[in-house]
Amino acid sequence: RNFTFTGYALPFDPKSLADTLRRYRPLVVMEYLAPDRHNAAHRQAAALLIELGYRSYAPAQDGQLDACANLDAYLVQHGIESANFVFLKP
Repeated sequence: RNFTFTGYALPFDPKSLADTLRRYRPLVVMEYLAPDRHNAAHRQAAALLIELGYRSYAPAQDGQLDACANLDAYLVQHGIESANFVFLKP
């Protein structure tokens, strides 16, 4: 598994990633795939972010961020196979 930072693929180590997220609280933008596209790694990454207190948002047409608690439902509702979601820690 890999975790990509600005175009660079790195080995995915959940503990190291969690430590970094706790320490720096960065804004995270992640492409998320629909369940039928084998999104287990996406689900794992999103679950880790939620567990750490991040909230997920979908970028709207006007540039605002709309709260989005269920990423899979969002994809189904919009009839799309993937989308970029923003994760922020309040």
